[in-house]
Amino acid sequence: MKYYVISGIDKTRRPRLENQFIINNVDLSNVNWILYPNRDEITQSLYDKIIIHGVSLSCKMNIHHTQLRLGQISCTYKHYLALHLCTFKTPTF
Repeated sequence: MKYYVISGIDKTRRPRLENQFIINNVDLSNVNWILYPNRDEITQSLYDKIIIHGVSLSCKMNIHHTQLRLGQISCTYKHYLALHLCTFKTPTF
């Protein structure tokens, strides 16, 4: 079984979770850490690649880039990366 852990800038999280994985007999080689990008690492180039402006497909609301904070973008994109890894098994990004 593979595990996907989304984490940010908290430096204490990884050692704490690794300890819990070991206690629960989880092979650490089966743990994928998604650490990038954090809000301060979102460049204009990445922003332009991952932000689509217009009407949301899920809620039909008009999305303006000014409504999205970098922390929201970072969190959502990390979840996308985790789902991508679960679905396609290999990173293509």
